[in-house]
Amino acid sequence: MPAELLRLRARGHHDVRATHGKTLEFTTDAEITARATCVLGVGTTAAPAHPVAGPVRIEIRCGALSTEFRALAHSGWRPGGTAIVRRSAERLPTTFATDAGLAASALPRDLVELLADPAAEIDVAVRRDPDAAPALIRYHAGPGADPRLTAELAAADEVISADPIAEQAVRDHAPEHRAPAPGRTLVVTGVDPTTPLPADAPEHVELLGVPTELAVAAAAPTPAPVVLAGAVDRRTLPDLLRTHHAARIVLRTTAAELPKLLNQARRLLGTRTAVLAPTAPGRAERPRRAPVEDAEPGGGALVCCLEPVATATSTAEHPDARWPALLESLLDQDVSPKTLAAALAAQPGWTRRLAYDAVLALKKG
Repeated sequence: MPAELLRLRARGHHDVRATHGKTLEFTTDAEITARATCVLGVGTTAAPAHPVAGPVRIEIRCGALSTEFRALAHSGWRPGGTAIVRRSAERLPTTFATDAGLAASALPRDLVELLADPAAEIDVAVRRDPDAAPALIRYHAGPGADPRLTAELAAADEVISADPIAEQAVRDHAPEHRAPAPGRTLVVTGVDPTTPLPADAPEHVELLGVPTELAVAAAAPTPAPVVLAGAVDRRTLPDLLRTHHAARIVLRTTAAELPKLLNQARRLLGTRTAVLAPTAPGRAERPRRAPVEDAEPGGGALVCCLEPVATATSTAEHPDARWPALLESLLDQDVSPKTLAAALAAQPGWTRRLAYDAVLALKKG
């Protein structure tokens, strides 16, 4: 049997309904009302008292009945508090696990009837899921004690320390017991949290311990400087792209505006890929990377990293590095400035105004 990581114990309550379609919850409160449609048990305690990370299987047992499902434990949850399990990926302080295989409404109804008995004793066993897909976790270690890092170290199949600060953090937070998830790689950093992830990173990637802007920058695998641009709109984006065409440009926008900005970046600079993450609390740790034409913004406010077409080490390949000599040669052959400006404006990285200004500057020179 897979290693047991944690056990929750709770009591039943006559107001248990278990009709919520997105979450289930074991609360530390002694009483609830019928409006608490996600709660399955009250007076919850946890043993041992440590956080859990990685893929798990959760078994809920009451009397002779039980049900089991998969989820992803949230290492930021602290034992002693309410434990909420979510179908979604949203992580809040009370979130014990996300990506759950079921919610309260999917529980067998005969089991729910037992949970509605105040005398019922509820036993929740949390065990390692040995069949989960590979995952890459990037953790930026800060100063001081960090129980979350200890939980991630306990769940890692492989631990990589990226620098001396990270090596010390790994030593300081070594767990007493380990229950590794097969294929789960933990990379601990202490210096530069924006170091790009490898291009062949697995589908499941988490970036922990850094602000959203740095997380989306790190999830862009192109090695290039990072420019934190703040809020950007269609009026300010062209100059930003022209000035920083070889950088990972991180900007804030809305889901409604994002498709227009991505289309503009693709048209002006040839941008092919972007990394997105919501700004809502607890939702930025798993940014998603996609081609600009396939990016799905979801809703609300977003942080986006536009990956560069030309990097800082290959700027000579970018049109900006070649155009002066080319245009001067064409002007010497009596090609009209208007024709040259129109041709230049059609290239990635140029606007009509910038093209005309560049050609006129050469003409005057």
